[in-house]
Amino acid sequence: AWFKAVHNPRWPFMVRAGDGTITAAGTAFVVTRYSDRVVVAVTEGKVVGKASQPGRYAQPFDQPGVPKPPLTPVHVTQGNQLVFRENGSVSPIKPTNTRVATAWTQGRLIFDDQPLSEVVEAVGEDHLERILSDAQDMIAAAT
Repeated sequence: AWFKAVHNPRWPFMVRAGDGTITAAGTAFVVTRYSDRVVVAVTEGKVVGKASQPGRYAQPFDQPGVPKPPLTPVHVTQGNQLVFRENGSVSPIKPTNTRVATAWTQGRLIFDDQPLSEVVEAVGEDHLERILSDAQDMIAAAT
């Protein structure tokens, strides 16, 4: 989903997706939910992302009585993305291509250097079978 929100400190615009919450600060951003993660790509302005729950941490945090690290808000600016994983972890901020992130709003899907498993998940197996069938028909017609 693509959201555009006006900054209003009295009524913050918040989106909860998967294991994270995104708070807009006068911005536009895309939220894409996959089976194991949520990707937040900021197309304008900035957002604040925060995990909704503590993730599973390596030792010694899993020890009884040992406090887990706090759920720290992460500030993400235009042209960057953040990923919330299903285990509650949050990825480091990294650059994103906003043209690719918003291509679906113009009826297009763009995949650039992504594993085939992610493409199949994004497109859906039923649609992928149709695409491959159409491609085979086009190849057959060209030969």
